Amino acid sequence: PGISGIQPVSVFIVHVEQPGTGPGPTISPAGTGSLLVNSIPPGASILLDGVAKGVTPRTISGVQPGVYTLVLEKEGYADYEKNVTVSAGRTTMVTGTLQPLYGSLRIQSSPSGATVLVKGNLAGVTPLVVNGLVPGEYAISLSKTGYQTANRTATVTAGQEKLLFVTLSSKKDGSEKIDAFILALEKEGFTVQQG
Repeated sequence: PGISGIQPVSVFIVHVEQPGTGPGPTISPAGTGSLLVNSIPPGASILLDGVAKGVTPRTISGVQPGVYTLVLEKEGYADYEKNVTVSAGRTTMVTGTLQPLYGSLRIQSSPSGATVLVKGNLAGVTPLVVNGLVPGEYAISLSKTGYQTANRTATVTAGQEKLLFVTLSSKKDGSEKIDAFILALEKEGFTVQQG
C-alpha cells in the first residue's frame, strides 16, 4: 500500500567557495587532517615547519597527522609561534594574536606649524603623527619663529598612539625680531654667528 498525505522532504544545500577566498570547509584526503589558521590582525604569513603556506585566514588541507611548528609573521609585529597537532580526519583551528612591536606619537601644538625634532632628528611640522617608534622614552623639541622652543619627554608604548599636545609660549623679549632678522639674512646667503 502507498503512503498517503504529506511526505517529509530532505533538502541539502551545498556551498562551494572559489579557491583562495579564505577559510572554508575543505575535504582532506583520507588519512590526513586540516589546519584552519587565523590571526589578529589578519594578513600574516603562515609557515608550517618552515614551509610557506599562504596568508591568514586560511585552511590548509591534506596535512599528514603529527606535530608541527606553526609560525605567523607580519611586518610590525612579533612572530607568533606554536606547536600544533594535526589529527587524521579532523580540522585543527588556531588563532594567533600578534603583538605589535612599535608605537606612535601624535604631536600637536598651539599654534600649529611648529618644527618637531624627535631625539634630535627632524620629524616634520605639527600636526604630525610619527609611526614605527620602538617603545621607550623620546626627547621631543618643538620650535617656531616668535615662540620659545619647547622640550618635552614622551613615552611610546607598543601598539598604542600617544598624544603630545604642546602650547608654545611667545617670546616677549624682542628676540623674535632678532630671530626673524637672522632668518632673513640666512635666506640671502649670509652666515650668522651669534654670541
